[in-house]
Amino acid sequence: IDALAVGLQNFEGGVVLVSHDARLIMEAECDLWVCNNQTLKRYESGFEEYRYELLDGFRALAEESMAEAIRTVTTRRGKNPESHVLAAFGGAGGQHACGIAERLGIRQIIIPAETGLLSAVGLHTARRECSIEIPMVAPLEDSPLLEAVADIEERILRQCAIERIPEPEILRRQFRCRLEQQDATIDIECHSVDDAKAARGIAERFKDEFKRLYGYSVPKRKIELASIRFFAGDNVPRSVPAPVATSITKNLSTMTMRCGHSHYEVRIWDRESITSSPMNGPLVVIDDTSTIIVEPDWSIQAHSSGALILDRISEVHTQDISEAAASEIIAC
Repeated sequence: IDALAVGLQNFEGGVVLVSHDARLIMEAECDLWVCNNQTLKRYESGFEEYRYELLDGFRALAEESMAEAIRTVTTRRGKNPESHVLAAFGGAGGQHACGIAERLGIRQIIIPAETGLLSAVGLHTARRECSIEIPMVAPLEDSPLLEAVADIEERILRQCAIERIPEPEILRRQFRCRLEQQDATIDIECHSVDDAKAARGIAERFKDEFKRLYGYSVPKRKIELASIRFFAGDNVPRSVPAPVATSITKNLSTMTMRCGHSHYEVRIWDRESITSSPMNGPLVVIDDTSTIIVEPDWSIQAHSSGALILDRISEVHTQDISEAAASEIIAC
């Protein structure tokens, strides 16, 4: 590599170098050109900045993929993610939370206590439950709700006994309704047995939810009950003691961090030292099991539960993948 770089430096003619070797490109002191979308454009910012743009592009691609997964269960089902709060969990969840929230238009993020252990803690504290779903596929007004509800309640409590769930009770009663000749269902929750047996009440709630989701009233078509789904389980409270936040905020050290195509000199904070007073980003928060990146235009503060709350403090904007990074990503 060294000999080839010296030879290229001393060569007086023109050479088109196509290489993925970073050291060769830098030592040969090449001019960079970006080939993308049937165009050729000189890159003026140098190879080091080109590498940063490429990393920005891969990160943006990863965050867009995660945001698209959330859109699949929100926007694609008629729910606006902007009206929700983003919960970030896992050791790396806090590293991408701000970027994903911005792509979805979400203005608040919750990062639970012990986020790196959330699956294990959740398994410990979660109630034991089971569910049963019975297909109906009949007009709602003609469905035998009284018999169906009684039958499914008996079956699910029997299933709880088989799974040795102590003192089970019905937790949720869900009626999956839709218009005739329509595939997508709207789930109607009934919190009492009487509500679950009232077809007219379920129909009215379906109409209200349909209008909220789609913006217009239900057309003159019959409402179909696709299935009934019940959930049952124990009601034993399980909790983990919430960590006590300290009143003094301290920082551990500083580092250079790249956000939004720019570099920032930021402080690294210990999670236990974050208080209820908001702190503006950019900054980094760490604990034994996770790392949280608070990007510019976001603030962070501690909640009494031990969770951390991130709030957007300016207008939400998304970061596009640069032309240079796009060309490399497409090539990959």
